[in-house]
Amino acid sequence: MINYLVYKMAVLNQVKKIFRENIFLLSGSLSLGILVLLYSINNLEQFYGIKNILPPFAPPTFLILIVFVISFLPLINDLIKKKNNWTTFFFNFFWLVTPANLILLFTSNTPNSFNPIIPISSIFLFLLFLNFLVFYYLKLNLVFPKISFLIKSPTKPRLKKPFYSKAILLVLILALHLFFGFYKLGQDYYSDEDLWFFNRIEKYWNNLAEKDWLNTRPSDKPGITVSIISGAGLPWEDPNYFDKGQKNTEELPRFFTRMRAPIVVFSTLAILAFFFLLNPLIGKIPALLATIFIGLSPLLLGISRLVNPDALLWIFLPLSFFAYLAFLLSSRNKNKFLIYSGILLGLALLTKYIANFLIVFIFLVILYQALFKTNNLQTLHSFLKKSWLNYLSWLVIALSIFTLLYPGVWLKHDRLLIGTIKSQAFGNFGWIFTGVLVLFLLETFLLRNRISFLLFKFLKPLKNHFSTFVWLWSGAAFLLLLSSVYFALPSVNFNSILISPKSSYREFSFAGMYLASFLPLVFGLNLFSFLGVIFSFFFNSPWKKNYSDSEKRILLFSWLFIHGYYLASLSASVVPSLRYQIALLPIILIIAALGWKPVLEKIIVYRSNKTGKVFILIFLFLIAVESTSMLWLQKPYYFSFNNPLLPSSMVINPKDMGEGNYEVAMWLNQQPNASELSLWSDRTGICKFFVGNCNDTRRIEKIIPEIPTYDFYVISSSRENYFVNLINQRLAKVPTYIPRVDRLYDPNLQPVFLFSPAQRPQAQYIKVIKAEDVCIDK
Repeated sequence: MINYLVYKMAVLNQVKKIFRENIFLLSGSLSLGILVLLYSINNLEQFYGIKNILPPFAPPTFLILIVFVISFLPLINDLIKKKNNWTTFFFNFFWLVTPANLILLFTSNTPNSFNPIIPISSIFLFLLFLNFLVFYYLKLNLVFPKISFLIKSPTKPRLKKPFYSKAILLVLILALHLFFGFYKLGQDYYSDEDLWFFNRIEKYWNNLAEKDWLNTRPSDKPGITVSIISGAGLPWEDPNYFDKGQKNTEELPRFFTRMRAPIVVFSTLAILAFFFLLNPLIGKIPALLATIFIGLSPLLLGISRLVNPDALLWIFLPLSFFAYLAFLLSSRNKNKFLIYSGILLGLALLTKYIANFLIVFIFLVILYQALFKTNNLQTLHSFLKKSWLNYLSWLVIALSIFTLLYPGVWLKHDRLLIGTIKSQAFGNFGWIFTGVLVLFLLETFLLRNRISFLLFKFLKPLKNHFSTFVWLWSGAAFLLLLSSVYFALPSVNFNSILISPKSSYREFSFAGMYLASFLPLVFGLNLFSFLGVIFSFFFNSPWKKNYSDSEKRILLFSWLFIHGYYLASLSASVVPSLRYQIALLPIILIIAALGWKPVLEKIIVYRSNKTGKVFILIFLFLIAVESTSMLWLQKPYYFSFNNPLLPSSMVINPKDMGEGNYEVAMWLNQQPNASELSLWSDRTGICKFFVGNCNDTRRIEKIIPEIPTYDFYVISSSRENYFVNLINQRLAKVPTYIPRVDRLYDPNLQPVFLFSPAQRPQAQYIKVIKAEDVCIDK
């Protein structure tokens, strides 16, 4: 009791000392806050009744400036006389202006009533203050203490130094990625690209040039990074010249190339980022192997040739995820990984709202780690206190990047919420998550984890079985997928589920959609990475000790991220098709690289050191050759790649992105009198390159007058379900309904030209049918 009273008196004396030494700051801060409040009310239109609070001879900006300068002079004086250092100076500065800044921050959501400089300065000053606190916190090295389960085993053979220059292999990977990336880059047209080419990108840059900050939101994604990077092609091309792609078709490939090229170059540089981030996390040889898998993946290369948010999301989201893991698992230079992860998360949020999933996931990772810190209350409190401070620092960095590169937030601060907890990714869950997070923070910093200690102590017995459960869960999903694909046990209609990712929930069960989600992920791998995933299951089994504790954590969190991503997507009634889950592909490729690691380590031990290194060198180049051969055989339709082990009657991406449009259009353009030909296509991309009369409307009633003039019909497997179901629904209401476009998809109807970008004509096709061979208007 006496000790408590002594401690209490010491705290009170310290508080009195702080108030006494900083009385000028407190009074200046209060005065400045009152003046800013009056200024805010003066400028808000909803307060017309008390609008003229301040007299006309005392402009509020002048009064604020006077109070600010008077309060600020002592700080400058102390700095000049070297009574305080720069850190203390900035602390006092922010202490002085923060109350007034908070008033501005919360009263500047009516930008039409304000001078634009007010909300802009408010948000930037507030974020500058938060980042200063983060910087000061990280400077104090308040990071996780080293804990036993993160210590790597010293007895394992380690692959520390490759005997050849990693630069040679890295340059080879970058060169191959760049070569295949630019191969016929402009000779195709993909879904949704016209929105970016002919509207969003140019509009974003025009609004920046005109300082129209409010309208710098290209889309609801929001897709800021796409506009910034792809916009590098605008100085050489004018989208208006092409009149939304309907004119100058012979020049479109050049235009597409210049608009897509910046993203291809950026994705090439991102390969280096993966290597340098993975190197300290999993070791040099596994990092090189993962870099080969990622850099020469047909699907990742294919998505990088599109002007679409997913073309960048696969870079920012996985990098942020693994950077945070590096922060958790590294024993030195930890702070830089937290900063990297925060910056990358900010870029991911600017790219697509689904990146918010990582915010929830890291929150759950912290709670999972707390299970290992329940020896006593003080240990748990110390761990959670530091964990939440790190987590908040990470969020501050991410939101600062988001705000800095998204000018719309400068004037309308609620867009920061729309991009995070009020986004489509969160749905109604956003405020619930925020409430839970606030409760944990309050319970940690006010109650010192007295309640959560009891909860974690109750759950502590589960910690030793959780990793085994995730291993069984992942392995069972993998085996069920193989069984369903090869033996139809269980029977899952993969094609129907994946071709309609936003409406499949109406027809199929949750379990069927969940299992179908794994098809693009598993069979989007090449042969060596496919084997690597199998090896990871074998060597990470509960009875094996082939991985260090940190590597086991990487595998555990990676699989949890994949499962959690699927569950979150399905809970939003969206099946994660190939494009929607492209950000998971680098994660499973890194799992595959870790799967090969014990094999390579055993070779090092079994053979002499020199012989083992030679074998590893040959092995890495063999994988690079195999990956290159896959790219060569699939070029330039990389996003239509399928693992050779997948049955030829199936594809992983039945809802394609429009691959093959250019090839079919060129065949049509080579026909006699092509400019006088007329056709209807169920794909929009064909008409961009066809020189004749082309109709691609989905309002098929409008084509009835034109049917007698058509020479060809162009149909595709990706649109078959849509039009056949549409006609069946209308026939049920009107038995004599026309046009009967469903007849075009009759498998007995012979096309005059057939093309399959996936090289699987049974599962994916584009057909050109002569109009005289089928009747659809009777």
